[in-house]
Amino acid sequence: MNASTCCLPIEIIERLIAFDPITWRVCNRECWILADRYIFHDPSFRVDRDDNMPLILACEVGYIDIVRHLLSHPRVNPSAQNNLPLRIAHENEFGDIILVLLSSTRITKLDTKLTNLLMLCCVRMNRLDIMKLVVENHRVSTIYLQNCLDLSVKANKSELVKYILLYPRSAPHRKKNYLLKMALAYGYDEIVTMLLTCSKVRKCNTS
Repeated sequence: MNASTCCLPIEIIERLIAFDPITWRVCNRECWILADRYIFHDPSFRVDRDDNMPLILACEVGYIDIVRHLLSHPRVNPSAQNNLPLRIAHENEFGDIILVLLSSTRITKLDTKLTNLLMLCCVRMNRLDIMKLVVENHRVSTIYLQNCLDLSVKANKSELVKYILLYPRSAPHRKKNYLLKMALAYGYDEIVTMLLTCSKVRKCNTS
C-alpha cells in the first residue's frame, strides 16, 4: 500500500497495518472506510489475520459495508471463533449485520444456545427476515419457538406470529388458549383473527 495516497495519519496507518485491535476499535467510520479502500484491498494485508479479527471488529463497531467487503474474501470465515462475529452482532443488536452473516454460504450450523438467543433478538427487533434464516437453517428448540410466539403476541408483532404459527411444533392453544385471551384483552384484532383461523386453537376453543 502506498501510504501517500491515503489521508489517514501515518501513525494510524502503521498501527492499522500492524493490526492493533485497540486502534481499530477507536477508529471512526471515516477511518474504517479509508482503511477498507487502502488497506483491505492491499494483497499484502491478510484479511483473515488473527483468526478473522478484522471481521470480528467490524461486527463489533457495526460497519456493515466493511463486513460485506470482508465476507467477499473466500479466506474470511464468518463462523470464526465459535461464531464470534454473530455473537457480537447479536449482543449489539446490529440486525443488518446479523442478516448478512447468516446469509453467508460459509456460515456453520449454530449451537442451540446462540440459535435461541437470535430468535429472541428477532422478536425484540421485529426482524422476520432474520427469523426465517434462523428457523429454516438451524435447530430452534420447541421451548424457544413457543417463547417467541408468546412474546410476539404480547408485543403485537403480527408478521412474526403468522410465521411461527406455520410450524407444526408451535402450540398456540397452550394453557386453554391463553394467547387468544391475551390478544382479545389487548385488542389485537389481526392476531385474534390469525389465532381463530388456526386449527389447534379452534379445536381447543370448541372442546
